[in-house]
Amino acid sequence: MARAMALIGRFAVIVLGYAVAITAASLFLHAMVVPVLGFTTDEEQWLALGGLVVSVPFVAVVIGYFAFLPAAFAIIVSELLRWRGFLFHAFAGAMTALAAAATYRANGVLVIEGFDAAQAAPLSPAADADLTLVVLATGMVAGIAYWMLAGRGAGSWRRETDQRA
Repeated sequence: MARAMALIGRFAVIVLGYAVAITAASLFLHAMVVPVLGFTTDEEQWLALGGLVVSVPFVAVVIGYFAFLPAAFAIIVSELLRWRGFLFHAFAGAMTALAAAATYRANGVLVIEGFDAAQAAPLSPAADADLTLVVLATGMVAGIAYWMLAGRGAGSWRRETDQRA
């Protein structure tokens, strides 16, 4: 019974850690993108308020959708191998973000009426490199946020099982 409760408790911490990670990624992505858009100071105040209420949770859900499978793989590896390191989680977050961005791009998810993605101008190599760096940094922030809440205890549910064997 104690083992089952430990597993249920660990699963709850993992789910909460994932929710915090995708929210942190969304907040960081907003912090990186909003200043580049060229709004005035007055507009930025209203944009920040609206972003915190509407855009950040929406983008967090989108990030969570695309990052779920790669993040689940990284979480399972860290739990089974008891990898609790800060660097592992930061690197896993970055790789998860790259995988999620590649999935997002490959699926062509946004379908806008009257917009033909095939005729859209491709990004310049410099803009594409900048976008890749933002994606990597966002993933690292998410990985660190996950580590702060759940990653430091990775594999802790295995202690009782290993001591009995």
